[in-house]
Amino acid sequence: MLKIMKNQAGKGNLPLVFILLCVLIGLLIGSVYLFDVLGIFDKEKMLTKIPGIGGFFAPPKITYEDVKIEELRKLKQSVELKLAELEDKDKKLTAKDKKIENRDKELLLLEEELERKKQALEKRETIFEDQEAKWQKLVQYYEGMKPDAAAAILSQMDDQIVIEIFNRMKKTQVAITLMKMDPKRASEISRKMSR
Repeated sequence: MLKIMKNQAGKGNLPLVFILLCVLIGLLIGSVYLFDVLGIFDKEKMLTKIPGIGGFFAPPKITYEDVKIEELRKLKQSVELKLAELEDKDKKLTAKDKKIENRDKELLLLEEELERKKQALEKRETIFEDQEAKWQKLVQYYEGMKPDAAAAILSQMDDQIVIEIFNRMKKTQVAITLMKMDPKRASEISRKMSR
C-alpha cells in the first residue's frame, strides 16, 4: 500500500516539478540578462562556456580575410553598377549623337534648298526689275508724248500691254489718254483694268 501511495504522490508532483523547473530556468536566464545589462559579467562569454549549447551563443568567427572578401564583393557590385550606369549613359549619348547627326544632315539639306530658292528668287527679282525698268521706260515715253499721239499708238497695242503701261502712268495722264482713244476701245480697256 505504501508503494501505491508513493506512485500516486509521484504522479501528482510531476507537473509541479516541471513548472518549478521552468520557473527556475526563467529566473536563471533573467538574472543572466540583468547582470549583463548591469555590467557585472558578459553573458556571451559565460554562455559560450556551457558545454553542448555554447556554440549557439558564440559570436561568429570573422577573420581579416572574410572582411576583405566582403569589402571586395561590395566593391565589385558597386563597380558593376557604375559600369552598367555608364554603359546606359553611353547608349543614350550615342543615340543623341545620331539624332544630332541626322538633324545636322537635314539642316544642311534645308540650307542647300533654301540657298537654291534664294538664288531662284534673286534671279526672278532681277528679271522682274529688268522688266519693270523696261515698263518704266515705256511709261516715260508715253507720258512725254502728246495725249493724241499716245492714244493713237496705244490703240494699236494689245490690251494687256496697254493695261500694264496705264497701271504705271500717272492717273491724270491715263485719264487724258483714255479720252483721246476710240470710246469702244477705251471702255474695253477700262473694263479690263477694273478686274
